[in-house]
Amino acid sequence: MVSTDVMTLAEILFLLGFSLHNLEEGLWLPRWSRGAAKYHKSIGEGASQI
Repeated sequence: MVSTDVMTLAEILFLLGFSLHNLEEGLWLPRWSRGAAKYHKSIGEGASQI
């Protein structure tokens, strides 16, 4: 059986990784999408603004 401490650490690491991944996409996806116009429409300039 896995201890509660290990499960808590795994949950925290998962949530941290998930959050960092979303932050990375929010910062760099708009610029990347402008160069990928061959495959799909650009997401636009204001997409990363809150």
